[in-house]
Amino acid sequence: MQELEGFQEVKDELNQMRWSIDELRDAHEELERRANVIEHQQMESLEYDLREAREEFSELSSELTKVRTALRRLVDRVASLEHSVQAVSGAEPADLDLVDKNISMLAARIAKGRDAQAALLTDTARTTMDYRIKHYQRLYGEYQGHLDQAIEYSKILIQTNAGEAAHTKAATGFRTVLREISTLAEQLGRLRPQYEEAQSDLEADDARRSTHGPAIMTGDAAYAKLHSLMRQRIAVAINQRALMPVWLTTALGHPPAAQTDQWMNLTAEVLCFRISYNITDLVVALGNPPAPAQRARHAWYRELSHLIGKLESAT
Repeated sequence: MQELEGFQEVKDELNQMRWSIDELRDAHEELERRANVIEHQQMESLEYDLREAREEFSELSSELTKVRTALRRLVDRVASLEHSVQAVSGAEPADLDLVDKNISMLAARIAKGRDAQAALLTDTARTTMDYRIKHYQRLYGEYQGHLDQAIEYSKILIQTNAGEAAHTKAATGFRTVLREISTLAEQLGRLRPQYEEAQSDLEADDARRSTHGPAIMTGDAAYAKLHSLMRQRIAVAINQRALMPVWLTTALGHPPAAQTDQWMNLTAEVLCFRISYNITDLVVALGNPPAPAQRARHAWYRELSHLIGKLESAT
C-alpha cells in the first residue's frame, strides 16, 4: 500500500513538472512572439526611415541637377551676351581653327600615330597575356619536375625488392607523384588554348609595335608640338580680348580664375582634336560622334567628352 502511495506521489510530481514545462514553453513562445513583433516593428520603422531618406536624397539630387542646368544655361546666356557685346564693340574674332601647311602636317602625323596606337594591345591586355603565359609555363615546369621524380622512383622500384624500406618508400612517392602529374596534366590541357592564344597575340602585337613604332613616336612628338602651338594661340587670343568662337565658349566657357592652366590644356587639346580630324562645326566643339570602328578618333572623342563633362560639373 505504501509503495502504491509512493508511486502516486512520484506520478503527481511528474505531472506537476510536465505542467510547469508546458507553462515555460508557452511563456517562451509568447516571449518569442513579442520579440518578433518588436523586431518587425523596428524593421518597418527603419525601412520607413530609409525610404524617406532615399526620397529626400532623390529630391535633393533632382533639385541639384535643376540648379546645375539653370546655372549652365545662365553661363551660356552670359557667354552669348558677352559674345554679342564683343561683336558690337568691334572685337576681332579669334580664328583658332586656322590651319597652315605646318599645322596640317602635324595634324596628319597625329592622326596616323593615333591610328597606329589604336591597333596595339593596351598595357592591361599585354599584362594579362603575359600572366597567362607565365602561369602556364610555371605549371609546365612543375609537371616536368614531377615526371623526373616519377622516373627516379621507378628506377628505385626496379632496383629493389618488395618489402624493403626503400622499395616501400619509393612506391608511396611514386603514387603521390602520379596523382600530381594527373592533376597538372588536366590543368595544362585546360589552359593550353589560352596560353597559345596569348603567345600568338603578344607576338603579333610585338610585330605591330616594331612596324608602327616610328609612326607612333612621330605622332606623339607632333601632338606635343601642336598642343604647344594651340596653347600659345589661345593665350594670344585671350590677351588681345579677341572674340572667341561659339564652339569654345559653349563647351568650355571662359578661362576660370582657378585652374586656369587645366582649362588652357583642355582647350588646346580640343583644338588639336578639331584640327587633326578637320572638324569645322561652328557650334559643337567635337563635331558629330565618330563611329566605334574609328577606334582612335572614337577613343579620343570619349576622353575629351568626359573631361569637358568634368569641367562643367566643376563650374
